Amino acid sequence: MSITTTRTLVRASVATTALLLTGLLSACGGTSPGSDGTPGPNVDKEVRAAFPAKIRDSGTLRVVLTAPAPPMATLDGDQLGGIDIDLYRKVGELAGLKVEFTNVKFDAIMPSLQAGKADATGTVLPSPDRRAIADFAVFFKVPFGVLVPKKNPYHVKGVSDLCGHTVALVQGSTPPQSIVADRQKECAQKGKPEIKTRLYSDNSSPLLAVKSGDADAFVQSEALTAYIAKTADNGSAFVSVPDLQGLGGTVYFTDAYGVLKSNQDLLKALQKALQKLVDNGEYVKVLHKYGVENDAVSTISINDLAPADRGK
Repeated sequence: MSITTTRTLVRASVATTALLLTGLLSACGGTSPGSDGTPGPNVDKEVRAAFPAKIRDSGTLRVVLTAPAPPMATLDGDQLGGIDIDLYRKVGELAGLKVEFTNVKFDAIMPSLQAGKADATGTVLPSPDRRAIADFAVFFKVPFGVLVPKKNPYHVKGVSDLCGHTVALVQGSTPPQSIVADRQKECAQKGKPEIKTRLYSDNSSPLLAVKSGDADAFVQSEALTAYIAKTADNGSAFVSVPDLQGLGGTVYFTDAYGVLKSNQDLLKALQKALQKLVDNGEYVKVLHKYGVENDAVSTISINDLAPADRGK
């Protein structure tokens, strides 16, 4: 079973209360265009020229995303942060554009793009159904993650080591449930006890379960588990273990920014801008800020479901 056809990451705040802000939030990408409409001093001329004239003339790149969805998008009051916001702001700086973010529920991202309410998306998986609508600049590669107490008392190295243990899962988060179901078969083949599971309605409750001992581990995207390990209790509560066995022959799964198939010029411009950030080191600085630098890629590819490099 391939995760690329089933994966729907449930990204929610690790805070006890996660409040979705649906509305329009504007942010300038680094150096803003001047008050007379001219680009700021840090613009890369080649990157700016690659963007469609319609966007250059408007002076604004419109992005639709979902927050809170740490570490890709965070929400502190009405202030957006996270990897998507930081990277798009840097793209805006290179292109001499303002970046305007619209925060919607996750299942409204692609419809918003189709309706012309945005030029590009925040982080989504380039799944087959989405690739029927859009093309994707792939900028991130991530495996499953296993969140365990800081000292990793059970010496977990992946999901296959959880036979006989209790695992916290988020209800409706299909891929983590799929990988646990896959490892159940291994447990049975090896004559080991089955993996016990407990379902929770959000991503914050499993953290409390692991911390209290009600669960031994939490399985989710490593982007989330690594972020939690870095930020919860100032990094003193948990450790994130990447699962390198994967599922259905795939270990690392991609995240990407999408644009409509009819907007190939914008796709190429976004790819060029992101590659510039990879080459000048700004990209990995952003990932390092959120503790996921190991999930970096060295080349921004298009529609690639399994880029070969990670942490290089």
